[in-house]
Amino acid sequence: MENKGFIFSTKGSSALSRSDQDELILKNTSNLSNIKVRFRDMTESEFLEWFVGFVDGEGCFLIDISKGNTISFILTIGVHIDDTGVLEFIKNRLNCGSIYISKKVVHLNVKRINDIKNILIPMFDKFPLNGTKYLEYLGFKEAVAIKFNKSLSMSEKLKLITDLKGQMNSKRVDFVMPSTHTIRITPYWFLGFLEGEGCFSLVDTKDISISFSLGLTFVQAPLVHAIKEFLDSYGIEDVKLKASSQYLEIISQRTSIYDKGKCTTKGKLVVQFHINHLSYIVDTLIPFLSDLSFASKKYKDFLDWVFIASLIYKGKHLTKLGKELIIKVSRRMNNYRLSSFKHIESSDTFVSPGGEEIRGISSNLVNEVINMKDIYVINQDGLRINSLTGGSLVKRQLFYILAEEVVPASRACLSSQVSEKFRIFKDSQSCADYFKIAPQTINAKLNKGVTVFDSNKVEFKLSRRPLR
Repeated sequence: MENKGFIFSTKGSSALSRSDQDELILKNTSNLSNIKVRFRDMTESEFLEWFVGFVDGEGCFLIDISKGNTISFILTIGVHIDDTGVLEFIKNRLNCGSIYISKKVVHLNVKRINDIKNILIPMFDKFPLNGTKYLEYLGFKEAVAIKFNKSLSMSEKLKLITDLKGQMNSKRVDFVMPSTHTIRITPYWFLGFLEGEGCFSLVDTKDISISFSLGLTFVQAPLVHAIKEFLDSYGIEDVKLKASSQYLEIISQRTSIYDKGKCTTKGKLVVQFHINHLSYIVDTLIPFLSDLSFASKKYKDFLDWVFIASLIYKGKHLTKLGKELIIKVSRRMNNYRLSSFKHIESSDTFVSPGGEEIRGISSNLVNEVINMKDIYVINQDGLRINSLTGGSLVKRQLFYILAEEVVPASRACLSSQVSEKFRIFKDSQSCADYFKIAPQTINAKLNKGVTVFDSNKVEFKLSRRPLR
């Protein structure tokens, strides 16, 4: 991977204010060649897909029946007050709804019946929700139709709508989707859902590793598996690889699902989706997301996360200063970023929830880490190696072994007879089993670029290929 070259100009060595830190991280991150700083810049179809994803994560369909038997309908979306801007963005794009602020939470409510009938229902019919929220929408839509059904008496309408209301949201026990419903994941639906439910984080401050994660209730497992399938298959352009069942099996290792029900949220079982393989994050996930246009403050967490990922990818976390900078950047992300987060902050220090005094990020610290020589560099196979240990492979990299038939010169001149025979192996052991030699011999041949013969005396060239 080429040196992405952080470019910036700073002065002084004192700790930077939060706004100056934001500017510094943004400037450095945006100079990565695969990062495009875009914000709320979507086409109409992109916005609608994004909005449906955001509602799948943060929306709620409500039916209200007052004491006077007045029936009203509300789509409400609630976010932290710091994200008021994303609700204003939605309100302006939809041209409907009202925004209400209550302490630390802000809501966008769409409750005018004409907006529901003429904007929301046609939109959700054209761009269906993917998760169990789709079931709430169906009940909501049916209740609207009942209210305006002139063939029903008021008492009949009240009974039918009350029954629907009693089966929705927290009272729902039936999560079986209609047979006609299909889950359709698109890039912008995924981004909208991510901005509602996703988390970019530093998960290990000792060994320094990062993760992207989603945590949903267990009934959402089909959606989580669909997201995994979407991301696993995204960006595979090589026709040979697409046709290889071995390769498709190998790439599934890049993302993980934990659905054993060990975690709970409000007493409910949770299914968790994780991505923590750095090469996939840097080479595939970050470029994918950076081609999209975020609409919430999650974008700031994404930029910090990209900044951290680049430092780890280059091995700078192995240095004392590199690790210090990464931890400090991580402590301005997610809940630390919220205005409601309780911490003592000055221009120089702030106190973490555990009482640890943390010095702020200084421009000198950033300069020194950025200008360090990369410890991890890329070898001829596209894999990271440690320049301090004689070129040994960096641990926890995902790669496969590609065995390509060596076409003899006598056959190479006959284009119609050139063989495209190849095999893919998930590791040295499976490759060794096929060629009936020891794994150590496979590794030696890989390191020296020596070919190997199969049981039919066909010659193959071996190479390691990173999983991107």
